[in-house]
Amino acid sequence: MNLPFYIARRYFIAKKTSNAVNLIAAISMLGVMVGTAAMITVLSGFNGLESLIRSFYDTFDPDIKIESVEGKFLPTDTTNYSFLGNWPEIESYSRVLEDKALIQFHDKEFIATIKGVDQNYGNVTRFEETLTRGEYFGDMQENVGVVGIGVAYHLNLLRLDFTEPLSLYVPRSDYKLSLDPSESVNSKVLYPMGIFSVQPDYDVKYVVTPLVFAQDLFAKGAILSAIELKLVPRADVAKIKAKLKATLGPAYKVLDRNEQQATIFRVIQVEGLATFLILSFILTIASFGILGSLIMLILEKRKDVHTLRSLGLSTQRIKRIFLNEGLLISSAGCLLGVLLGVGLVLAQDRFALISLGQGYAMDAYPVELKFWDVLRVFITVMAIGSVVSWLAVRRLKTDF
Repeated sequence: MNLPFYIARRYFIAKKTSNAVNLIAAISMLGVMVGTAAMITVLSGFNGLESLIRSFYDTFDPDIKIESVEGKFLPTDTTNYSFLGNWPEIESYSRVLEDKALIQFHDKEFIATIKGVDQNYGNVTRFEETLTRGEYFGDMQENVGVVGIGVAYHLNLLRLDFTEPLSLYVPRSDYKLSLDPSESVNSKVLYPMGIFSVQPDYDVKYVVTPLVFAQDLFAKGAILSAIELKLVPRADVAKIKAKLKATLGPAYKVLDRNEQQATIFRVIQVEGLATFLILSFILTIASFGILGSLIMLILEKRKDVHTLRSLGLSTQRIKRIFLNEGLLISSAGCLLGVLLGVGLVLAQDRFALISLGQGYAMDAYPVELKFWDVLRVFITVMAIGSVVSWLAVRRLKTDF
C-alpha cells in the first residue's frame, strides 16, 4: 500500500477541523478548474480561427507550389514539367505566369497582378467556389478573365455589366528608344467574365486570365512563374516535397499550404503561444491558493504528524503526504476544468453560443478541439501544481 497517498486521499476527502481550510482548498480547486477551462477554450478558439482562415486560402492556394529560388520566373532550362503528370501522388498540376500590369477602365486606373493559368487550374484549386458574380472562363483561351472584387472596386467595375473591356498595359522588355511612346508598352484588352472574392489581400491584387493571354501580354513565350500541384487524397506532403526538391534541384523552392501563407499562420501561432503563456502565468498565481491550503492543513495536522513520526514514518514520507494532497487538489481542479472546457467548446460548436453577428463569414465563432491541446494543458496544470505543492512542503519540519 502507498501509505502517503492513502493518508493524503483521506485528508482530501475528510472534512477538516477548520472551515477556513475547507474554504481555501475549495477556492484553490475552483481557480485551477477555471484556469484550465479557459486555456482549453482559448486554444480551441485559435484553432478554429486558423482553420477558418485556412479554408479561405484553400480555395485559391494549391496543395504544393513550385517557384524559383531567384527571381520571379522559373529557370529557363529544358524542363517542361510534363513528368509531374506521371507521378501517382500528383492528381493534377497547372502552369502559372504572374506579373503586374496597369489596368485602365474609363477614367480609373489600377495596378494589379495578372495571373495566367492553364486549363488544369480548375482541377488544381477550388477557384470557381470564390466567384461572387459571373462565371469562370474554364477552357477558353480568349482575352477574358475573372477580376478580384477589390480590383473591381477600384476600377468602379461593380456597377456595370461585363460588356466593356479593360485595357491592360505592361512595359516592353525589348523596348528601344523611339519617338512614339506607345511603342514602350504592350497593351491588350480583357473582357471580364466574373468577380471573385477570397481574402482582401488577394481580392485587391489578382486578375485571373488564360495562360496564353498572359504570356502574350507579357511577351514571355513559354516562361512560367510557378507550377501549382494538387495531390491525391491523404498524400504525404512532406515526402512529396522532399522528392520534388531532389528531382528539381536547388534552383527551385517547393512550398506547401502553410509555407505559401507563412506570415499569417506564424502570427496566429505566435498569438496562440503568447496567450497560452499568459494564461499559464495567471493559473500559476491562482494555484498559489494550494500553497496556502497546504500550509494551513500542515498546521492543523500537527498532532497527526507527531503520531506518524512516532510510528516510524520518515520525514520524506510525511512530506510526500502533503505533496500528494496538493497534487490531488490540482488534479481534481484540472479534471473538472478539462470537462468544463471541453464541454464549452463542444457546446459552441454544436449550439453556436457566441455569435459573430452579421457581415462575417460565419454566424458563430469558430472553435476546433484538439487532443494535443487538452494534453498540453493537463501537463502544464499538473506541473504548476507539483511545483506549488513542493514549495509548500519543502521546509516542513516534523518536530514542532
